[in-house]
Amino acid sequence: MIAVAIIEHNLPYSFVEYRRIKEAFVYANSSIEFWCRNIVAADCLRIFEKEKKKLRESLSDIPGRFCLTTDLWRAITVEGYMCLTAHNIDRGYNLKTKILSLCAFPPPHTGAAIASKMMEILKEWGLEKRVFTITVYNASSNDNMQRVLKRQMQKNLVSESREKSFRDCVEVVGIGEDTTKAGLVSDVATRWNSTYTMLERAIKFKEVFRHLEMTKLILGSTYPSANLYFMQVYIIESWLKTNELSSDEVIQEMVGSMKERFDKYWEEYSDILAIAAVLDPRLKFKCLEYCL
Repeated sequence: MIAVAIIEHNLPYSFVEYRRIKEAFVYANSSIEFWCRNIVAADCLRIFEKEKKKLRESLSDIPGRFCLTTDLWRAITVEGYMCLTAHNIDRGYNLKTKILSLCAFPPPHTGAAIASKMMEILKEWGLEKRVFTITVYNASSNDNMQRVLKRQMQKNLVSESREKSFRDCVEVVGIGEDTTKAGLVSDVATRWNSTYTMLERAIKFKEVFRHLEMTKLILGSTYPSANLYFMQVYIIESWLKTNELSSDEVIQEMVGSMKERFDKYWEEYSDILAIAAVLDPRLKFKCLEYCL
């Protein structure tokens, strides 16, 4: 309780060592055991870590991304400080603001140093993949910081759900472990060979992208896709028939289970999907004749 009171009323740790305070405690409880400022400091730190953990858990449960604001300043003694604040909309559509860090940040305040410190704080809170915007004051160092931070966060622009979908497609296709560990690479404007490296790596994941696109197409809800269902269902059926008699027992067993479920829902193609395919000028009746 004393540690909570010290935090709430912004009292010094030495408060518990004040003579009159000790006398008041003795008056209330003659058998009291006093504690020093170091114990109070440790209690306050424990409370801080507990509340920080609770806030981290609550932020992880919030859907969507966060808008950040940051500020830097120097004290009279030339000591530097940084404050990073997160803003978000909660599940009740209320605007919430939380200070993630108010810490010492000694000069020089270069763009690279600011970006490095911000990434350190974001990783500490588990928000490095959930940043939407960053608002800063007008300064050349912040211009450089944004450029550096943008490069560092390029790989975090993909949501976790999309990463999971990609990993699932990798497992379905059966990409080798060495290739999977290598992963994909992005194009870099300042490196002449980066485009070649990006395409070279992407070719190894060609089948994964094909499956990912098929999943995205069938699960799409923001654009009309009924006319494209028919061909995708046919492609799945063709793959199942091709691998039904595979020499690999594991694949043969897997295909058997998949085909059982496929036949349950698609044994007779939906008339609506067939009509949608016929009305598509790219498909027409020739598509149905080819598939059937």
